[in-house]
Amino acid sequence: MFDPIQDTVQTLKVDEGYRKYMYKDTLGFTTIGYGTNLDDGLDREESEAVMLVRVLRSAKRLRSAGLGTIHPSAFSVCLQMCYQLGDAGFFKFRNTIKYLRSHEYRKASYEMLDSVWADQTPERAGRLSLRIWELE
Repeated sequence: MFDPIQDTVQTLKVDEGYRKYMYKDTLGFTTIGYGTNLDDGLDREESEAVMLVRVLRSAKRLRSAGLGTIHPSAFSVCLQMCYQLGDAGFFKFRNTIKYLRSHEYRKASYEMLDSVWADQTPERAGRLSLRIWELE
């Protein structure tokens, strides 16, 4: 059966083309992806959809890195750090990750605070570190 939504999406993908990075379209609008005009901004629903996709992608990477068995609250903290720092930034926390894998949450908490990240965003880092500390 013909699905007009799927037909539209597939046609738009072809007509718009995909661009990973922002660019100016033929009318000068800042654009990304499949012709998404960023000059109009993103509404809350669109922003939440992007956030969800990124969190799910990070969760998959964390599980692949052996962090799928840590306490769910610690996993949530890792996801929040991934969102803020990017996955690559989070994975620079080698000692934190080592202690999380071995469920040594207080040591992981200390390691989180011994970072440039904690210096740059002390309130957030302190709050997330405390969540890890309280697991032991």
